[in-house]
Amino acid sequence: MQDFEGHGIRFRYPASWTVTDESTAEKVAVTVQSDGTAFWTVAVFPDAPRPERVVESAIAAYREDYTEIDVYPVEIKTGPRGSVVTRDLEFVCLELIAAAHVESFETGGKTVLVLFQASDAELESSRPVLDAMTASLEVAESSAPAWPDEFFSE
Repeated sequence: MQDFEGHGIRFRYPASWTVTDESTAEKVAVTVQSDGTAFWTVAVFPDAPRPERVVESAIAAYREDYTEIDVYPVEIKTGPRGSVVTRDLEFVCLELIAAAHVESFETGGKTVLVLFQASDAELESSRPVLDAMTASLEVAESSAPAWPDEFFSE
């Protein structure tokens, strides 16, 4: 298990996964990729667009790429970060069913987007890890509860 720390964010991820940092002066964007189809991305927008708008923009991007897509109704969760807008998506990609989870929340004058995706077959085994990564995310001026190390075992 490893920690990523930089750009005012911190999270835990499996040591066997690959990190790509595509952050710019305008936004933070870090992706962690498994050796399969699963990936997890966090983006931080300092201009603080509304979380609902961020989630809808992410869904619009999926709709542009995939004609067969199901979007499950918005759910607003309340937790350690306050209100979190979430949606789950299912779509067909290269003749496989894939699933994605999109969520966004405001913290410290910024808006955070977390997106993860995997093939339907891989999601069953990777979802607990992806959820644990999301729960481990800390953003400057906010923190999240830690998850046990067993979620990050290889």
